[in-house]
Amino acid sequence: LNDIPLNCEVRILADNIEYDNYSPELKKILDELEKRAEKIQMKVYLYQYPLLKVSVLEESEKWHRLTKRIGEEMIRRQAWYRWDTNGEKECEVRKYLAESYYKLGENLKAAEQYEQIRKLESNEEELEEIYEKLQLIYEEAQEYEKVWEISREAVEVLPDSERLWMNYLERYCENPEMERELCAEAVKKAIQAVPELAESEAFKQLQGKYKIVIDGENIRVGE
Repeated sequence: LNDIPLNCEVRILADNIEYDNYSPELKKILDELEKRAEKIQMKVYLYQYPLLKVSVLEESEKWHRLTKRIGEEMIRRQAWYRWDTNGEKECEVRKYLAESYYKLGENLKAAEQYEQIRKLESNEEELEEIYEKLQLIYEEAQEYEKVWEISREAVEVLPDSERLWMNYLERYCENPEMERELCAEAVKKAIQAVPELAESEAFKQLQGKYKIVIDGENIRVGE
């Protein structure tokens, strides 16, 4: 029974096999499994969550590995299930696990967690960082299609973010195979989304680097 990951899985099993039509004996077994699985979840949450909060404060490899072990166990058990109606606890645990993976050099495992976190995170500043971390990890792994996918999604989800638009424009303009007309369209799209971007120091540096000329509605790149 210790290997049962979730009480919700037991209930899903019951639902899938027409629980209401089963005999009282089988219903009793399924209900008992659900109750015992929930107790396992509660133990994992009550005992391991405080330890997780402590372990993430330490910087040695030993503590990173402890954070990884606890985080993996909590996710396997979905230990927050009954106490996390809005996804905050799951998001927090996954962040700790992602950081431990990254510090241990398991970058693609970290990316897997960040991919889940971006679906749960409601804080825009935190989400902005998640998108930047994903772009960095995929770029280091030379998974350039994923970099483009994340970059495009980032400015769609957070259209007011100057940082994400700058990342987006940098990727467009630094690519020698990208047509300059498309780069100009990307610049126009960014300025329309965040008009103040054109006055920022970072954008002015980008202008000089890639020879971006803005003449009213006309934008040229690379001249």
